[in-house]
Amino acid sequence: MEFLRNTNNRAFQKIRIQLVHELISTGLIRGDYLSIDSCPLPARVKENNVKTNVKDRFNKEHICKGDPDARLGVMFTFSKSKKEINYFWGYRNHVVIDAKGELPVWKITKPTNVQDSVMFIPIFDLMQKDFHFNAHVVMLMPSMIAPLSLTTLSIR
Repeated sequence: MEFLRNTNNRAFQKIRIQLVHELISTGLIRGDYLSIDSCPLPARVKENNVKTNVKDRFNKEHICKGDPDARLGVMFTFSKSKKEINYFWGYRNHVVIDAKGELPVWKITKPTNVQDSVMFIPIFDLMQKDFHFNAHVVMLMPSMIAPLSLTTLSIR
């Protein structure tokens, strides 16, 4: 864990971009069918431990002492026919995947209060700057479609 903390994140991002370029050159990633989704990433803070007593645990204005960048979010889980809603403090990994190759192309982590629909255009702009994909289809989760206008869904 010390290695990750002591290494500049830009170095990892440069390596990731080089790897994706290599996968593009070999044809494993084409970028014509892309999918975007996000997943919760709970922070290691006492606010996420239900066995601890924390004042204002679910107050979205609260700042966690253990991780001041973490924000309050919601996580949905489905088991059998039951839907469960859990609140947590943390982040969301927003990931773009080459749907044909089933390989990740772009990832960005933001506090969990940053909505998927807000990240859609910035992620694709950043990704296009590096990879210049000619996407024919972009698959979205239903939660992302409603807040976007039809004009923003056209691929540039």
